[in-house]
Amino acid sequence: MLKTLLITLLAALPLSGSASPFDCTGKLDSTEGFGLLSKVERRYDGISDIQASFAQDSLFVGLDKRESSTGSVSFMKPGRMDWHYKTPEEQRFIADGKTVWFFQPELNQVTIDSFRDSFQSELPVTFLLGIGKLSQSFKIKGFCRASDGFLLDLEPKNTDSTIQQFALLVRGSDYTPLAARVIDLSGNETAIALSELRLNSGLSSERFSFQIPKGADVIDQRTVQSTPGSGNIVGEETVIVDQSSVDAMKRRAESKMKQKTPQAVKK
Repeated sequence: MLKTLLITLLAALPLSGSASPFDCTGKLDSTEGFGLLSKVERRYDGISDIQASFAQDSLFVGLDKRESSTGSVSFMKPGRMDWHYKTPEEQRFIADGKTVWFFQPELNQVTIDSFRDSFQSELPVTFLLGIGKLSQSFKIKGFCRASDGFLLDLEPKNTDSTIQQFALLVRGSDYTPLAARVIDLSGNETAIALSELRLNSGLSSERFSFQIPKGADVIDQRTVQSTPGSGNIVGEETVIVDQSSVDAMKRRAESKMKQKTPQAVKK
C-alpha cells in the first residue's frame, strides 16, 4: 500500500521574476479576516464540478529535484478527479471515487492503487473533492489583502499534522479558491496555478473512469502480485487523492521501471 504525505491540490506557482500571489498588499480587520473561512466553504458548497488548466511546480527536498509541468484538471463531487499532464511529457492521473489509475503513454504503463489507508481528513483536498470542511481541520493564523483577493494563513488543528505551511488565496469578489501553497514537514512543496476555471459545467461521472489500453504494462499496488487488468477496474477501497499523491505515484512507478520489477504484466 502506498504511504505518502498527502498535500494540497491547489497551490500557486512561484514564477521566477514575478510577484508572488501570496504577497500581502494590505490589511484586513479582524472581523472580516476571521470570517473568511466560512465564506469560502459556503461558496464551494455551491460548486459541483471544476475544470481548469494548470501549471505545476513541485520541489522534492530529499531528491534535490524541482519538476515543472502543465496540463488540464477536472474535479467532480464527491471524490472524482482527472489530472491530464501535457508537458513535459503526457501523463494522466485519474480517480473515480474508488480506484486510482496513473497512465504513462510513452511507456504504455498503468499503475493502479488505492488510497484509503493513506487518506488524512485534515488535507485541503477533502474540501475540494466535496467530502470535508477546511474549518474542521484548520484554524486561521493570519490574513491579509492580496493582489488577486484575500490571503489566509491556515494552521492545522491536529498537532500530529504532516502539513507545515498552508496558505489559501481566494477571489475577492466571491471567495472562490484561486490558489494555495502547502509545504510538508520534510520541506517538500507542491505549487499549482489554475487558470481558465469553468464551474458547474455538468461533468459526467463517466469521464472519471479509465479503460486500460491494449498491451499496457499493469502494476497493481493494491495486491502483493500484479494481475492483468480487465477493462474498467473498480477497487473495493474508497479513494481520496491529491496532488502529492500524483507526484508520489509518478516517482514510485518510475522507480519500479528502473528496477525492472517483475510485477508489471501485459494486459
